Amino acid sequence: MIGGSQEELILVDLSLRVLRSRYEDAGRGVPRDVVRLQQQVSAVLGLLGPSISATSLKIRDGDKVSHPAALLGYRDAATRLGCSMSTIERAVREGRLPVVQIGRVSRIDPADLTAFIDAHKERKAS
Repeated sequence: MIGGSQEELILVDLSLRVLRSRYEDAGRGVPRDVVRLQQQVSAVLGLLGPSISATSLKIRDGDKVSHPAALLGYRDAATRLGCSMSTIERAVREGRLPVVQIGRVSRIDPADLTAFIDAHKERKAS
């Protein structure tokens, strides 16, 4: 039996979706344990019904999440930008990079990361 708070179950579900998509993107078969665990978590979330929804996700600046399965951790965001995790943490702390808060865990929507990149592009005169 899977237990835990609603936020923890949402986080586990999102993490398993990301894991599955990474296996699929790499052209590899998804391990049976991952599939089975995701099915169990999805079933529990389904039993909880409407009490579990997007309202359980606290989004700091009120934006919508473009695709929950694609949410990034700070390390993944830092890797994509080629910077340190402390740079990502500082941008979040200063409110320049919005995050999705799930319980005590913060995730970054790739669309917000793209907007952050676009806002920091410099155009040099030729």
